[in-house]
Amino acid sequence: MNNTITARIQTALDRNLYEQFKGILIKYEMLDPTVPPNDLDLMMIYSDYIRLFQTDGMKALVGYVQWSERELTGPEADAFVTIKGTIAHDLGDRNEPCMLPRSSGYLEYYQDAATARAAIRKFPWVKRLHQAHLYTSGNGATDCGMPLLGNNYANLYPMEDWKLCEECHPSSNDDNRDGDVGGQEINSHDPDPSGHNWKPLERLCDDCEKDETDQWGQDDFGPMYVDDFMHMGSFPINNVKGRREIQLYKHIDTRRYLNIDNDGILYKYESDSGEYVQTTPKAAIAAIWR
Repeated sequence: MNNTITARIQTALDRNLYEQFKGILIKYEMLDPTVPPNDLDLMMIYSDYIRLFQTDGMKALVGYVQWSERELTGPEADAFVTIKGTIAHDLGDRNEPCMLPRSSGYLEYYQDAATARAAIRKFPWVKRLHQAHLYTSGNGATDCGMPLLGNNYANLYPMEDWKLCEECHPSSNDDNRDGDVGGQEINSHDPDPSGHNWKPLERLCDDCEKDETDQWGQDDFGPMYVDDFMHMGSFPINNVKGRREIQLYKHIDTRRYLNIDNDGILYKYESDSGEYVQTTPKAAIAAIWR
């Protein structure tokens, strides 16, 4: 029995595509948010769908969601309800060979995870009175719906003077950030902020761009952009090399952290011990997306 299940999963599973599928189910609340996703159950749903509609059928389903997120905009559009209904319909009929999914025909809109993330980039939009928003590339409005009118002062006002829009920057004004994905509490260890130091992140992004052996994981997670992060402060530690200062960068989309010291060493934050532990660049980058 176990061998049959394992073989079925291994032959059906395109890891990159599966992660996109899993991410969609989580995003559109097809899973109980109070229960950790059961990967075995999800893989079985995934492999059922591919067995009937082939890999292109799954790509078409993901492509439908990607197309809908881009096109179903405006005050009259309820993209969330429409997309969720289509996913439920298609997965419900995954064992009915006579039923074509609603998402059939959307294969041309499919983008692999790296391409999709590279295409959907967020940028800061800062108004004259310092109110800071985010907007997605290609959109004519900020994430909260404010039109992109007037001048953008993001490069003129220092970030510490920005007044973050709560809708564009969810959890940004929570002192304890309990709802933040990643759960890293930079205020709980008496950090010593020293301004906005972007150099470690800039060097990391440059190294990723020059990487030809994929030691950074770009084939799985796409390119790294400095503009995709906020600098949240710094944290001093002592290690075998002496006192080090870790720069804390939070991704504007996933709300997870990259922790880099001034020598380019990366760290993961362990919530149980409250310590920063050295990790590999590939593991650190993967943790942003998982």
